[in-house]
Amino acid sequence: MPKRAPPDLPPDLLNRLGPPEDVFGPNTRFLAQSTALGVLLVLMGFAGFVGGAAQYAERQTGAPIYMYLGGALMAVGSAAVILPRKGPRTWVYVCPRGLARARGENWEAVGWDQVARFQDATIEGQTSGIRQCRVILTDGTEWGFIENHLADYRRLKGLLRAKVDGPESVDQPGA
Repeated sequence: MPKRAPPDLPPDLLNRLGPPEDVFGPNTRFLAQSTALGVLLVLMGFAGFVGGAAQYAERQTGAPIYMYLGGALMAVGSAAVILPRKGPRTWVYVCPRGLARARGENWEAVGWDQVARFQDATIEGQTSGIRQCRVILTDGTEWGFIENHLADYRRLKGLLRAKVDGPESVDQPGA
């Protein structure tokens, strides 16, 4: 997938936060993987559906279960292709005086003085996990960042940790 240029930081946010030190965009690798898996599931579902239909037509009674399972695989595959593209693309801007993010046409910004703490909120399971982090604001709201949604997530995580907790926190194990 072609890499898209980030939208320009609106002038009011540029004046308030300063020029971006770094910009993080949508994770196109995740979108490509989701598309490939979705297409594979649709093809497998189609094969199952056609095979079940042929078997059903041959015997007049049989196992239409293959047709149902094929239809379910095609639905799941279609969802894997379509759903990741339905939400607005997210861009995160790390600036000298704060953090901004664009979700489609909607912009949000927060100054570093409004950030209470950084939190690595990764959830590890036995077979998989969700890599995520967040900044918790002084008013209790949270800005979350999920690895599958943002490119260069690890670099973003390290930069946020350094901005909120100080540069010495990045050198700690597990950072």
